[in-house]
Amino acid sequence: MTKRTARGRVEAESAAGLQGVIDSADEMLESLRDEQGEAVDRLRTRVAASVQSARERLQSLDVPELAGDAIDSAAGFLRSNPWRTVAIGALATLAVSLVLRASSR
Repeated sequence: MTKRTARGRVEAESAAGLQGVIDSADEMLESLRDEQGEAVDRLRTRVAASVQSARERLQSLDVPELAGDAIDSAAGFLRSNPWRTVAIGALATLAVSLVLRASSR
């Protein structure tokens, strides 16, 4: 695995984790919507600022570059393992045909 591919994988995993944090924070903000009080207002402001910061960071990730890295990695595997690729394709075809045959009975 190249450094570029490893970096892309880490960025993709980070993006997925960051999206999860954003979703959780949005849920927390929604649950605090009807609450009153100075402490709740401060918490709501801090969470909203954190969500905005996380969204900006998520948007700064270069998703097209990550997709290109994934394609390059797959192409490299295909070039370096042609017979393994043929075997995987044959097994996948066999599996699909067996499933279709069993479901038609």
